[in-house]
Amino acid sequence: GENPFTGEVAIALKNAKAETRKVFGATAIKDLSPGYYFSALSLGEACPVDAQEGDYLAIVSKEDGTDEYVEIFGPDMAEVHLPATGFQPRTFEVKTELGEGAQFIEASRSYNWVSRFYNGKPLQGCPYYFDVKIDAGIAKSFIELDGKSALTASFSNGVTFYAISPGIKPVYNLVVKTYRTYEEKTVEVTLAAPG
Repeated sequence: GENPFTGEVAIALKNAKAETRKVFGATAIKDLSPGYYFSALSLGEACPVDAQEGDYLAIVSKEDGTDEYVEIFGPDMAEVHLPATGFQPRTFEVKTELGEGAQFIEASRSYNWVSRFYNGKPLQGCPYYFDVKIDAGIAKSFIELDGKSALTASFSNGVTFYAISPGIKPVYNLVVKTYRTYEEKTVEVTLAAPG
């Protein structure tokens, strides 16, 4: 148009007949000059309506003073639709092999954000934090993640957790070996002189 845009941009859940079922996640826009655009604009919110087969998501806008949302087209002036059903994000799991007196504890949602999980499993590409508690009667323990020492992450509040960051494989193997009695021994090896 010829006038600056003032209104809102939002996400619309639409059915297969292109009827709007729900508009959500609106963001206000004020005085966007003609010919200008946002190279990136974050929209996000959980839709309060469950998607049904055939539903899709579209970006819509509504100018102040109007009641109707209109669909925003892509840069090639084509509709941009994202299917709202059938998407299964990739997750990962931590398989544990715990020695006697060891306990696996997932970090709280203050560290493992709920948005980084799908159906109770952590999403691939997201960090995941956990702790391993060892009983007082255990003299020594070794904690390995996929055969290597597990990495740790320290937070500004002084809390430290073991970390998988980012989780990019479908399965991680956590092995915790524990020993009630443990004694390190020095082994001396004598090599024969050549010749």
